[in-house]
Amino acid sequence: MLGPPAAHDVPLLVGTSGPRVMAAAAPHVEWWNCWYSWYGNTVEGFAELSARFDGTFRRSACVLVTVGGGRGERPVGEDAPPVALVDLRRQLDELAAAGAEEAILVLDSIDEASVTEAAHALGLD
Repeated sequence: MLGPPAAHDVPLLVGTSGPRVMAAAAPHVEWWNCWYSWYGNTVEGFAELSARFDGTFRRSACVLVTVGGGRGERPVGEDAPPVALVDLRRQLDELAAAGAEEAILVLDSIDEASVTEAAHALGLD
């Protein structure tokens, strides 16, 4: 051991869309996370993917969001369109209703201005 033990348990998170990995990890993790392209970046897709996994772990989703039209810094496919900033609050509320306890925003573009703009759109400034 390189340092003193942790003062508390460190929560473990697994990011997967695969049933075998999830079955092996579920008894040991506190969180499950999915990347936006795995669920089509839609509330319905998140609900469908999440329903494949049983367990007491908490659920989170990465959400691709375009700010100012985006700059193409993240791969965008027809099967996982980005959420426009003006629709973000609704998307997050609906994801929460579908069981997501956390959302990790993947902003395009990702710079100080886009983070500030996203915070403003969500009323966090």
